Amino acid sequence: MAKATVCKTVIHRFESGCRLHFFTVSAALAYLRGLLVLETPGTLAPVAGLGATWFRTDSECVDTGSDECYFALVSREARQAGLAGMNVLRREDPWVLESRGENLERLKNFDKLRPEVRKLIEPYVRSLFTLLKEDVLSIVVFGSATGPDFVPGRSNVNLAVVVKEIDLSLLKKCLKQVSAGAKKGIVAPLFLTQEYINSSADVFPVEFLDIRETGVTLMGEEPLANVQLSRSGLRLECEQQLKGSLLRIRQAYLELGLQKAGLETVLCDSLTSLIPVFRAMLVLKEQEVVRGKRQILESVCGAFGLPADTFLSILKLKLEKKRVSPEKGEKLLGDYMRHVRDMARLVDALSISGDK
Repeated sequence: MAKATVCKTVIHRFESGCRLHFFTVSAALAYLRGLLVLETPGTLAPVAGLGATWFRTDSECVDTGSDECYFALVSREARQAGLAGMNVLRREDPWVLESRGENLERLKNFDKLRPEVRKLIEPYVRSLFTLLKEDVLSIVVFGSATGPDFVPGRSNVNLAVVVKEIDLSLLKKCLKQVSAGAKKGIVAPLFLTQEYINSSADVFPVEFLDIRETGVTLMGEEPLANVQLSRSGLRLECEQQLKGSLLRIRQAYLELGLQKAGLETVLCDSLTSLIPVFRAMLVLKEQEVVRGKRQILESVCGAFGLPADTFLSILKLKLEKKRVSPEKGEKLLGDYMRHVRDMARLVDALSISGDK
């Protein structure tokens, strides 16, 4: 149970109220300490909490029982003093937001995420939404964060943010937020417009398929719901990605030199980058699109008549974070290159009778 002493000058007053949203205990305590640092009289109203989390402003303590979301109604003067105090403390915390409650109600589907993912992504998305306000049309989380393979502290979180227009000022506005998210494993979001999506379906069919198949829409409409992804476009990009992966891994092997240290990293990174391609290959074969990486590898190898052992061995290295001897690494690399080459040839030979 976390506690922080609140100065006795904190009194109850409700005029000129602003709704503040705190998403971590540390953010709320930083705000309150900010009031203390400036020795500025603050104004807090009683707080309606969620779960076991609440504020007690009728005493000299703040009593917080969990890390759930909670809210505070404070005066404008208290808000300004608290945030200024946080700056004095050099506690840059992007999870303290000011917002009109009705806008945040446009966010949705957090309950579809695993608890550990939700705890990580919800404050970030709420903060980003409040920052961009009416400029944002939809927000989608996709990739491993929405599937069974997410590992807290190791897996990245990917977001697609669709806005009305993109210019440098909008991106600049997000710099602090993106920097804070990067420290928590949240990759810099893909900023898109609906026009860009509609006109780029023939250029990025694999990437768009990945977003559509794995995505959970947290705000707005699904941006790819009505976008047609041609089978011929999918086949072409799958071939391009497989052949490009071969070129990159050959080059990486040469750059490692005679020591051969780090081959497992090269193999794991290459395999991870091809997971969306393998998912698209299942679509081309009209197979069920499964979610887990192991299931994807087994399914795509079965659909194309190739052994899955090498891919599964590399996946195991990634999951267990193991290193291999140079000899074993070279054997895995040779088998991997051969199988990726065979996949590229099979995809090249696919006959696409028509788009669906």
